[in-house]
Amino acid sequence: MKKSKKLAKISTAVIGIYLLFLVVIGVKTALLCHDFSKIGMLGIDLSARAKNLDDYISGYAMVPGAFFTLLGSSFGGVIFFLLMFAIVFACVVLLVHIVISCILIRKEKLRTDAMLKLVMAIVGLLFSVILLKSAALSFLMVVPLLMAMVEYNYAKTETEEKV
Repeated sequence: MKKSKKLAKISTAVIGIYLLFLVVIGVKTALLCHDFSKIGMLGIDLSARAKNLDDYISGYAMVPGAFFTLLGSSFGGVIFFLLMFAIVFACVVLLVHIVISCILIRKEKLRTDAMLKLVMAIVGLLFSVILLKSAALSFLMVVPLLMAMVEYNYAKTETEEKV
């Protein structure tokens, strides 16, 4: 039981590291949401103040002002807000997964823990590849996926040896 229990603890720790990386990405996304709101306000100010400029320059100030307003308020802000919401949801799910995994390891239900980690690692891998498009986070989720496969095999053979 020692080998699979140690492997279960290590894979849970790797998922915890993944959670920390997601928290950092979530904070960066929140800061980007704030920056995009400033970009939108910059565009509004640039468009509003264009009427005080000469006729020749006001047209050149209106176009970037409208673009910045559209970029800051419509595109960037909403997209980064939705991304931030998805990252916060993933962080909560991973935190619950880590707590459940620790409980299962303590109760020595290692096959159940391995199956839970397989499902969560596959979902995390798809989340990293499709939504975040991060090679580092994808690689970080491949490690617990492989560890969960090995953990499941060890737990399976150990339960068969007991019988």
